[in-house]
Amino acid sequence: MAFRPELNHYSLIVNHFRVLLNRRNIDKLDGTLLTDQEFQRFLNEIVGSKSIYQLGRYLRGDDQFQGGRAQIQRDDGSDITLSFFDPRDAENNIYEVAHQVVVNDKYENRYDVTLLINGLPLVQIELKRHSVEMSQAFQQILRYRRESFNVGGSLFRYLVDCKN
Repeated sequence: MAFRPELNHYSLIVNHFRVLLNRRNIDKLDGTLLTDQEFQRFLNEIVGSKSIYQLGRYLRGDDQFQGGRAQIQRDDGSDITLSFFDPRDAENNIYEVAHQVVVNDKYENRYDVTLLINGLPLVQIELKRHSVEMSQAFQQILRYRRESFNVGGSLFRYLVDCKN
């Protein structure tokens, strides 16, 4: 697992996710990286206005759907299925930790520790001193959820909350 202190803003997380997505699918892309429009279509496909159930299905898959993959249409009209997560073999994923990630929307929030898998933020850990009530960390995460986890097509909609 790599520590990635430079990934300290949501826009950097999104760009990093795009780099890893392109790298993970380089053979399928035939050397032509995703354009801005294609990447936006991909984000809309995996996040968009999906329910929590649908987001979980994209990661895990089920009997009818292979998780960790999404199909989009390329700018030339061809369809492509891209892999962004391997739910069956943990060794096929890249694990990283980001610290103090800032998300600016209506409010500015700063997430203490974020676990990224293939650049996708999946776990947010809120650290508190021993003298601080656990309920304060819980309330802070609830506020983050209202203010920035669920904003538009945010990758942070995939987050699982952890408190320490």
